[in-house]
Amino acid sequence: MMNGQPVGGLILKIEGDHGELEILFVSPHAHSKGIGYAAWCAVEELYPQVKVWQTITPYFEKRIP
Repeated sequence: MMNGQPVGGLILKIEGDHGELEILFVSPHAHSKGIGYAAWCAVEELYPQVKVWQTITPYFEKRIP
C-alpha cells in the first residue's frame, strides 16, 4: 500500500521451513520507492520459521509485430 492505495502484491507457498516466492509485483508508477524491499522484509517477519526461500526470475518473450 502507498498513500492508502494498493500498489502491488505477492503470492507465497509455505511448506514447513521452506518457502517459495511465486509472484512479487509492484505497479510501475511505484517503482524505486522501496516497496518491494519493504514487502519482502514483512514476509520474513511474518514467516520466521522459513529457513530456505526459493524464487525464479521468469523470462518473458517480446514479440515484434
